[in-house]
Amino acid sequence: MDLEEYIFPVVEKPIALRDWPARITAKVRLDSPGQYKVIVREDTNEIISVVRGSYKLVPNEELIKPMLTELDGLGMASYIDETHSFVNNHRMRLQITFPEITIQDRYSEIALSLFLHNSYNASEAVRIFFGAIRLICSNGMVFGRVLAQYYARHTKGFNAGYLKEILRIACEQLPLVQNRITSLDSEPVTEELRNRIEREIGKRIAKRVFDTQPESQWQAYNEAARIISHDLDQSRQARYQQALSKAFGL
Repeated sequence: MDLEEYIFPVVEKPIALRDWPARITAKVRLDSPGQYKVIVREDTNEIISVVRGSYKLVPNEELIKPMLTELDGLGMASYIDETHSFVNNHRMRLQITFPEITIQDRYSEIALSLFLHNSYNASEAVRIFFGAIRLICSNGMVFGRVLAQYYARHTKGFNAGYLKEILRIACEQLPLVQNRITSLDSEPVTEELRNRIEREIGKRIAKRVFDTQPESQWQAYNEAARIISHDLDQSRQARYQQALSKAFGL
């Protein structure tokens, strides 16, 4: 996978304004020096966002390269997976899959994955989520409640040195994920579950899930994961995967 598209150059530039529109100054005051700045894509000179002066710019390159170096030193197989990775000027998500670390259900093995998130428009802090990918059909799952996750606000920055520790914690928690999968596979679909899914991921997707008449909650989860992974734009998948995780207690 070519990572060049993920590490385009970004810089901070001060804001210089004259005759700032009154309709905007009613909401945002820029009369204090350094209160706001502009994030610019340097190779194209595109303005990405206007952020507060306290915002800590964390370039994708400063996340990805140290992480790959750490992964090389962990002594376990891993690869960058394009299935649920994406990048644009505003946000990025990079998926790294560990094919030898797996959980399973009655259908197949499911490989552990790490999802690295970052943004340049303050829409999302630096995040590391763990989840899993059903390799036979590229369904993406996020286990936000059970597995370890790392979160860093852009006002404070990011330390890639935590990767080894959070990966260790995630691996220790895998039996809990396995138990939860086994439980969901034996639990019937209920009206309460339908309501949770509608609330978290919307009535349209929920209807498609229940139109398949899933026999268990795990089948419902997998159908929802399939829809999200195959029918939604990659930039929208993470939000829905996290919401789905919440709906099923994963």
